[in-house]
Parts: sequence; C-alpha cells; structure tokens
Amino acid sequence: LTLGTRSAETDAQPTIDTLFQIGSTTKMFTALGLLQRVDAGSLSLDMSLAAAYPDSEFGLNADWNDALLLEHLLTHQGGFLDYVQENNTTEDEGLASWYAGTYFPNLWLMAEPGSFWNYSNPSFDIAGLVTEHDDGRAYPDIMLESVFGPLGMDRTMQRKTEVIADGDF
Repeated sequence: LTLGTRSAETDAQPTIDTLFQIGSTTKMFTALGLLQRVDAGSLSLDMSLAAAYPDSEFGLNADWNDALLLEHLLTHQGGFLDYVQENNTTEDEGLASWYAGTYFPNLWLMAEPGSFWNYSNPSFDIAGLVTEHDDGRAYPDIMLESVFGPLGMDRTMQRKTEVIADGDF
C-alpha cells in the first residue's frame, strides 16, 4: 500500500518501489560508514580531524582541525557554522572540491569543538569525506557496498544519475 503522490507536480501515485530522497537520514548512514572504519581500526573517535583528513585546514585558524575530534563530527559538537552549499555537480569529487575551495578556506567555527551541541550538516559532510579518504572508495560506493547492501537496502542509491536511470522516482 502506498499513499500520496510521486511529486507535487503530479497526481501519480508512488509504488512500493518508487525512490524518494532521504534527506537528513543520510547522517545515520554516514555515521555507520565512519564507525565501520573505527571498527576496522584505521580511525578512532578521539582522532583529530587534522590527522584523519589532512585537507581540512581552516584558512581562518589553522589550529581548528587539530581541536576537532571525529567524535565531535558525529555528535553535532564541532562548533561548525551550519552553512550548506547546494551543489549541482553529479561528480563524486564535487563535495570534496567545495570544502577544499570554499568551506575550509573561508568559513569558521562558532565555538570551541565540544563546547555545545548544534545541528550541523557540515559535520556529516566532513565525516563522509573522512570516511571516503580513509577507505579509498567514493562515498556512494562505500554506502552501497558497506552499508545499504548488507542491510538489504537494494533500492537505496546516492548518485543522481543512477536514480534517473532507474526512472521510478
């Protein structure tokens, strides 16, 4: 049984196989991917961002990535300015390029890491970049092969091109 419509522009009813965007639920999957790297022993939650992702040096204060721990990324305690860039690129490298070229050189932390909780999209973007860097595979491949596949989520995908090719979205 399905309810609703496939989109705001149509009255077409979705099927049980229709793909939908999952939004912030991605944060849980990103955490799982990073925690798998912790379980494998290549990362630890008390590791600094500087050690885990050397491309993360902030232009406004080079010490910030030394103070940020991977634990802060997963607990919304990094102190990040919650700035999100709508990125229309479909390339796997798009997010890393934006963080390297825009976020890290130009944006800032609002407070010392670990000092307070604030909802943070960048924390999980960066957690995904750390996971990708440590694993060596593109983030969508990590999610597909190490998270979605083992969970039996065979209709869950990250690449827009794959969703469009599927046609049922």
